[in-house]
Amino acid sequence: MYIELFLLDNFVMDCLMLRIAAALCARRLPIRRMAIASALGACCASLFFPPLLSLPGKIVCGLLFALAFPAKRLREYTCAVAAVFAAAFLTGGFAFCLALCFGGGMGTGVVLAALPARTALVIALAATFVPNLVRRLQARRAQAGVR
Repeated sequence: MYIELFLLDNFVMDCLMLRIAAALCARRLPIRRMAIASALGACCASLFFPPLLSLPGKIVCGLLFALAFPAKRLREYTCAVAAVFAAAFLTGGFAFCLALCFGGGMGTGVVLAALPARTALVIALAATFVPNLVRRLQARRAQAGVR
């Protein structure tokens, strides 16, 4: 795999995960902070890939990703951490389910997907806009109910 695709895949998945985390904790995440955190996450994943596979590495990454959310109190940061981990579980589970639905499987601890990488990236990129769409629809519904 080319390093560009690896970086792009990580960047898009990090954006998706942070957007889902923002939706889960009902907080607004500035696009600039999301892009910076996703870019740093993609670069760190390419530089430090083997240590990130361990559980402590994943915990540290989750704690660092939660810093993308502006927090004034420890409670806000804790909520962001919980949302980041929940979003990571959701995106990982969805990716695994998608791989199995398209004829993939598991072999020696690796998920084998029959879905082309570019198709998966386009789906993930499109999914980053879903939380904002859901919020807008909920706001319109709430306004219609108030009148």
